[in-house]
Amino acid sequence: MSRRYLGEADLILSCEDGRPGNSDPITGDNVLLVSTKSDLRESSGPGVAVSAVSGAGLGTLRLRVAQRIFGDQVSLMDLEPALTRARHREALSKARDALVAAAPHLSLTGDPVLAAHHVREATQALDELIGTVDLEQVLDRLFAGFCVGKVKLVRRKK
Repeated sequence: MSRRYLGEADLILSCEDGRPGNSDPITGDNVLLVSTKSDLRESSGPGVAVSAVSGAGLGTLRLRVAQRIFGDQVSLMDLEPALTRARHREALSKARDALVAAAPHLSLTGDPVLAAHHVREATQALDELIGTVDLEQVLDRLFAGFCVGKVKLVRRKK
């Protein structure tokens, strides 16, 4: 079963810690070798040497994974963000406009209250973009669509 899943995977990260006999190496066109624990020894083998302790090599690993998955499109990733929905573009535009409005108020002579107001608007717009959930908005939408009856609470005397 495992071999079937490995054969169907787009990319497999085969992690080896460099100690002999610890694992059965996986090979194939869809395999990227990762040498772990590079902070404990020098890595001389193929693949990407990484250390979870120091963080060394993790940037290289991210880039290699992106290159293997996205190929030639990797160079466009940072330059052309995928804002495919109008809602995303609108939220980003709102955030930019709010930050532009905040800029004059960030100087020593500016109004910190107005600066905070505009920065909060920008934050809310970015929250919309990344999908942060605002409980008040959820409740407003919920109760706008339903007729909720009033309940009268009666206290009993003891």
